[in-house]
Amino acid sequence: MKLKFVISLLLTLSVTLGHAQSANLKVNQIFDGRVVPKERMVLTRVKGRSLSKYGLTYYRSARFVATRWERDQCIAIVENDMANNRLGSSTKRSEKHTSITLMLKPKGTTNRFISFVCSKESNNQYNTIVIYMEGTVKNIAELKKRINN
Repeated sequence: MKLKFVISLLLTLSVTLGHAQSANLKVNQIFDGRVVPKERMVLTRVKGRSLSKYGLTYYRSARFVATRWERDQCIAIVENDMANNRLGSSTKRSEKHTSITLMLKPKGTTNRFISFVCSKESNNQYNTIVIYMEGTVKNIAELKKRINN
């Protein structure tokens, strides 16, 4: 009986901790495949030492080609997180390109960032990447500097 309890407790904790990094963020809808099916996405997750030179501890990205509707849904989701959780942001928009980078309110001592980049490929196709990052990086300017070096 104790063994069953311990196993179920461990399973519950692992599921809870797995979603802790982006809890309460609408951007999870994109990563979970609720806007664009997962079959059409390239999903990447990186944790640990390989990110330390960037001041990051966790990196998650989704890359896909979106329809106009899917692109609009993704922008609305990122803008929702921007309105509800943002500390700072950088936005660039043109007819063919949208770029949004935002720093979210920290979770404890961990700073969190979302980056969204979308470029028009053809009439109704948009190359899109959504990135969620966590780490000790202090702000967007420092994050950009570390990534571009």
